[in-house]
Formats: sequence, structure tokens, C-alpha cells
Amino acid sequence: MTITVLKIGKFGAEVLDLEQRLAAQGFQVGAQEGYFDEELKDALEQFQATHLGKNGKPLKVDGEVLVGGNATWWALLHPSGSAQRTTVPLRHCSDR
Repeated sequence: MTITVLKIGKFGAEVLDLEQRLAAQGFQVGAQEGYFDEELKDALEQFQATHLGKNGKPLKVDGEVLVGGNATWWALLHPSGSAQRTTVPLRHCSDR
């Protein structure tokens, strides 16, 4: 099994899947072309800052995700539920 870390510069179907998952939850990801750019990294960091992992602990905010293998990926697959969200407010791109 190949382990894929999605981060700046990566491209392909897995990045497109990440973009679609974030966009479906209201995060601004840009054109959804399957390319991991700064806008996607910002959206992922916002997601990480406002969600919890399976263990109930805050996610590591690093703008990267290990497909199928870390707390961020789990949170992307389980996006809803009050126990899953933190109380950190969502930051809009214009706040930067």
C-alpha cells in the first residue's frame, strides 16, 4: 500500500478528493483542479484548526494530510457532529 502525503505541489485525484471534501464543508479551496496550492493549504489549515481527531484531541495544524492514515484524514471522513468540532471560529481567507 502506497502512503500519500498531500501537501504543497502535489496533484492528482487524491488532491481533488481533498478539495471536494473541504469545499463540501464550506471551506474555500479555489478552482478544484486537483493541484495543492497555497489556497488549498490555507483551507486545510482552517479545517485542522476547527476540528478534532478520532481521539477527541485537536488536529495538528500543518496544512498536510496523510491519505488514509492520520487524524486529519479521519476528521475529513467524519465531518459532522458536535463532539467532532472545536469551538475555534472559522477564519475567512480575507482575515489573513
